[in-house]
Amino acid sequence: NVIQGIIVGIEVLLSEEEIRSGDSIVASVSAFDAAGNKKSVNGAWNIDSELMPVDQGDWMQLQPGPVGNYSIYATWFDNESQQVFEIEKIMNIVPGELARIILPESGTRIASDEVLLMRPSFEDEFGNEVPEVLVQWTIEDVDMTMEIRLSGHRWAPDKLGIHEIRATSQGIFAITEIEVIPGIARQIYSNFN
Repeated sequence: NVIQGIIVGIEVLLSEEEIRSGDSIVASVSAFDAAGNKKSVNGAWNIDSELMPVDQGDWMQLQPGPVGNYSIYATWFDNESQQVFEIEKIMNIVPGELARIILPESGTRIASDEVLLMRPSFEDEFGNEVPEVLVQWTIEDVDMTMEIRLSGHRWAPDKLGIHEIRATSQGIFAITEIEVIPGIARQIYSNFN
């Protein structure tokens, strides 16, 4: 029958290796002996507020929002050895799932001889910037994805008026309306004799 040895340290255990904004994470304290045997213990916590900690008794629930590095500090008193153990862990929070695609504001005007740069920004539910994702483009109900990608993410309008542009990615979409106005005159015609 194997028994736990003398405790030599504690560690913070997290339910996920990569911590993303918006995730729900379980954090607990584990004490270990020199042989690496572990047991769950009920420690005291000091956690950065950006991790939105909720005490669940023997463990903490974390719901991080802003991207960045935040600390978790835990202590535990071992009654057997009369020793206090402490540990600090730095958590790197990365952006969460895509929640918003931000396009140029509806009503944006471009001249017919200009191009519109189709580089939207992407955010998670907490407003953290999400790295660029592939977007499906629809303009006036016509799939223009390949044309926009091949042109370096630029759209050159071919007619005047208001055009509805829709961007879709990972089940999220955004719609904007761009007004195309006449460009600079290049030629002057006259019917004067």
